[in-house]
Amino acid sequence: MHYFWDHFRTPLHSLGIDLNELRGYAWVLPASTPTPPSSLPYATRCSHELPTLHYIMQLWSHLASGRDARQQDVVIKVVDDDTMESQIYRTLTTCQELYGAGAFACVLPPTAIIETPYKFAFVTMPTWGSGYSFDEFETVREVLTFMRSTLIGLSFLHNKRIVHRDIHESNIAINWYCYAKEPEIRAQGMREHRRSASVTYALFDFDCALQLPLETSLRDCRRPSWESGYGKVIYHPGDTWQGELDYNPFAFDVACLGNLFIHHFTEAITVVPLLAPLFAQMTTSIVDKRFAAAEALDFLCKIEEGLSPVTLETCVALRSSRTPVVCPDLYWARLSPEVQRQWDSHRPPPLPWSTRILRWLCDRTIGWSFISFSLSEISPDQVRYDQPRDKPLDQQTPWPKNVWLILATKINDDFPAGTPVLITDYLPLTESPTRYAGQSGGQQVHNMANTLYRLKKLATDKHKVFLKSEEMSTRITGSHISSERRGRQDPYATFKPGQLVYIIDEVPDVRSRALNRRFKIPIATRAMIVGPTSKAGMNARLQTADRHILPWVLFYAIQVESSRWVQCQSYGTGAHFRWPTREEAAGLPSSTELPASSYKVVNVDQGDDPTSNRIN
Repeated sequence: MHYFWDHFRTPLHSLGIDLNELRGYAWVLPASTPTPPSSLPYATRCSHELPTLHYIMQLWSHLASGRDARQQDVVIKVVDDDTMESQIYRTLTTCQELYGAGAFACVLPPTAIIETPYKFAFVTMPTWGSGYSFDEFETVREVLTFMRSTLIGLSFLHNKRIVHRDIHESNIAINWYCYAKEPEIRAQGMREHRRSASVTYALFDFDCALQLPLETSLRDCRRPSWESGYGKVIYHPGDTWQGELDYNPFAFDVACLGNLFIHHFTEAITVVPLLAPLFAQMTTSIVDKRFAAAEALDFLCKIEEGLSPVTLETCVALRSSRTPVVCPDLYWARLSPEVQRQWDSHRPPPLPWSTRILRWLCDRTIGWSFISFSLSEISPDQVRYDQPRDKPLDQQTPWPKNVWLILATKINDDFPAGTPVLITDYLPLTESPTRYAGQSGGQQVHNMANTLYRLKKLATDKHKVFLKSEEMSTRITGSHISSERRGRQDPYATFKPGQLVYIIDEVPDVRSRALNRRFKIPIATRAMIVGPTSKAGMNARLQTADRHILPWVLFYAIQVESSRWVQCQSYGTGAHFRWPTREEAAGLPSSTELPASSYKVVNVDQGDDPTSNRIN
């Protein structure tokens, strides 16, 4: 950790970022307070603290603490280039709603993305605080401010088709931070800031996030259900607890935030009754009727408009509990009978018995295995998922990495026109995609015209391996094999080693320990005679009434089809690539991961030497 950050201390200083002192595994904060921020996204540092060099700020090893050329405290994060997180940060840098004096979109943006010659970049972000506690919220205004900020942030992300997938208070920052040792100083400063008009909260941390194309429907988006396990699970709804194949990630985000509200703000319903219908519509188990983030924000704004200043300053004693999340009737019961009747259409519906039974089954290993097996019978062609954003937004954007493209023109003999390829890397260039005060140089922005690409294609290798039937088995006789493809059963037929024969009746499966597979031998498969069964040689006989029937040992051929990546030895340019047509896309692999090897029983051919490539 020390060596890594010390290596980049001088280059970052030349760009206007001074790393703080690294002591052990933590960062020593500057004793001088930073310049007061003129506007968001920069936060305010506690005016009560008097930091000393004995106080430190602990961060993960991929994070660093420093101060930029504007004399604002920043956090520097190492982000891999070819990740969804990197793509999302680059998208956020183009959003003016996150910078300047206008309405803030309540998402913590990067202030700079600094490219390196390696496969990662430094993302600098303003230092915000996260050490608040919901139990310390004192008034209705503080509760509603938090709710409004988070809904603004989630609505903004969803409008950009970014799914957060890790909704949790640890990923929601406040625009105030304090590193004083004394908890009294910290609590006093936090309380004053929460009650001020400048307080706001912002969503951050996109290492679990997903960005989809802008044309993706917020209502009809579908993604594989296993992705619902991303992030912290404490606020996850039960959208995929019944063995579903897919789910709506945008609705899932809304329900996670709604469950967070219910978990911590149920006590506020006694003062603001309309919070109950809002909570219910954000978390309803009927996903199609669930609020979108923008709808929830609009509903909350209407609630705030109807509240008097006295109500907003009413004290609330919050108490966090998961029980209302599991049993929505508990918070709904806080409403008066009249309000319950008025908003009965928003009341959380009871879970159907079918859903309860499915959840009970899926909560057990046997039940989950049964349902998974049943769903595995559904053809993948019947399930369509929205794919992550993979197209350049305009011609100034380089071709994306790890997305299937087609070569429009030949690069070399191994990579002719029409070859499906994946871009693996860009040729390192100079200059930075973002600039800020004090930055004197940097690296060039990648675009179609100036980018060179490293690329690879998928190659398939086929070869045969041979498996021997069980040597001690007496279940393969002349009744099961014949020298003719459509031959007749002949229990007294004799064969010689190396002779090719055809399977004309069901024979035992053959198992390979090396491949960890069992193969069923189809009728009409061509095999090769090894010899009679067992080590007893030609005298081996079936223990039946007819002692002249010979049982045989066979060689079967297994075709192994494996894939490998072939790296192009030349660079490509933007003109070498094009998007696949609909027909071409249908024939491309559904994933950019290396496919698993496949195995198939095939015929043994004349000239094959099973002993040279035999496996167990």
